[in-house]
Amino acid sequence: MEALEQYSIRFLKWTERYTKTDMMYLTKGGFWLMLGQILSFGLSAILVWVFANFLSPEIYGTYKFVLSIFALVSISTLSGMGISIARAVAQKNDASFRDALRTKIKYGLLGTLVAFIGSAYYVFNQNTELSLLLFIIALFVPIAETFAEYHFYLQGKYDFKRQSYYYVARRGFITITVISAIILTQNIYVILTTYLVASTLINFFLYRRTLKHHPPNTNTDPKTISYGMHLSVMGILRLAATHLDKLLLFHFVGPALLAVYFFALAIPQELMSLFSQVNTLAFPKFVEQKHGKAQWALLYKMTIFIALLSIPVLLYILAAPFIFNFFFPQYISAIFYSQIFSLLLLFVPFHIIYQYFSAQKETRMLYVINFTDPLIFIISLLILLPLFGLAGAILSLFIRHIGNALLLLVLFIRHIYKKAPRT
Repeated sequence: MEALEQYSIRFLKWTERYTKTDMMYLTKGGFWLMLGQILSFGLSAILVWVFANFLSPEIYGTYKFVLSIFALVSISTLSGMGISIARAVAQKNDASFRDALRTKIKYGLLGTLVAFIGSAYYVFNQNTELSLLLFIIALFVPIAETFAEYHFYLQGKYDFKRQSYYYVARRGFITITVISAIILTQNIYVILTTYLVASTLINFFLYRRTLKHHPPNTNTDPKTISYGMHLSVMGILRLAATHLDKLLLFHFVGPALLAVYFFALAIPQELMSLFSQVNTLAFPKFVEQKHGKAQWALLYKMTIFIALLSIPVLLYILAAPFIFNFFFPQYISAIFYSQIFSLLLLFVPFHIIYQYFSAQKETRMLYVINFTDPLIFIISLLILLPLFGLAGAILSLFIRHIGNALLLLVLFIRHIYKKAPRT
């Protein structure tokens, strides 16, 4: 066993000549993150199967529509604070974590107010179902996801093993409770409430466990809150755009076709999350990194990453018809769309550039990205979705990813030249 371990270490050291990457760090941290994501993928697959077989497309579409509204009003909880927390903790300023959480809860009350207003709107429009669903989410906006920021605290601590354990535990607890609600009731009010209560409880429990294993020091960075608010403000348009397609599809094509859209996205999105763990690993390293040749090497690493990702893309395109016919026969119409969506996996490596800018606190660059990227998506959606329906939403999504990739590349190359030492 020891000989095999030594051989593996030598092999990883050998590959560093070609990958230009710390393969020991990538393998050690990446193993736990990938393992967690794979286990989470399995839990998600079970949950999606239950949704497909126990709920009608109309109920499932309405459920996902309301969760999109929940995500939008939760913008008030300062969604960009997590990156600022990870940055502060990586710099040994642990006490900033609790300050950030208090700020998130305080601003989250604005989201509660907006959700209550939305609930009242649907009352006046005689839509009792959506009115009650929005009333339920209003109660949980400030707290449901706030304590999940422990994830970024662990990232700043380089504790990828515990981060992976907790990620799986969180997904497992929520999956089991939501499945129980679906099987026992098929009632959308019970299912939504169960999801929100389960999320709140497990996030708070894991938050407490995190602080027990990594007691925070007393160091604080006074800029953590302001940087987190900067990231949150610049991310408003991006988050709004992320959920705008669901809201528009619900109103233009109805909840049933929205359900088809979600099922088409389900597996490709899980694959994107799986391979995005490389970006998570890169962030703490970027915080410590100074400008130099490493920036040019990053482009080389991205090229290798894209080439490797073409393999799972091809495999999924071939496997999709079998997966849907066996597990989701009610959603056969989603097969082609899902195969197309799998191509989005090739854009995952470009997000490493965004992580670099975030870690280096390149605020101006981040503002440009977070404004331009969603604006392209919103404009294309407003034009194409009314004309082509579901196909228009898919085309808009590709326009967004292509535009974002080009923008990131241009900004990164300009950044390299601007920071290069003058001779």
